[in-house]
Amino acid sequence: MDATAAAAIRTRALGDPDVAPPGEPVSDAWRPWRSYAVRHLRTQAGQPGAGAEEERLLTA
Repeated sequence: MDATAAAAIRTRALGDPDVAPPGEPVSDAWRPWRSYAVRHLRTQAGQPGAGAEEERLLTA
């Protein structure tokens, strides 16, 4: 399992709100809500595929 999959599982399945997505520079100032903050900011920015990787992992 790669780091992205592990982060998605920790966030979505286990409900861990403080997962720093791999390869993303996330400030410690967002603690303890880093994973939720990153997901919200991606969604608001309208980035294509903001949840596509997580959806792929959860439906595989």
